[in-house]
Amino acid sequence: MNTLDTLYSRRSIRNYNSEKVDDKDIQEILKTANAAPVGMGKYEDVHLTVIT
Repeated sequence: MNTLDTLYSRRSIRNYNSEKVDDKDIQEILKTANAAPVGMGKYEDVHLTVIT
């Protein structure tokens, strides 16, 4: 399954492993997250944090 299919499946991930996510994939995830709709258009209230 590619990264976008994972995002679109809308499942929560509760288990983590030590596999490193490629920087390219992180950038694609952030790009997709920034394109997501925000309730009542309050984009100034959105904060994304990436921990590697």
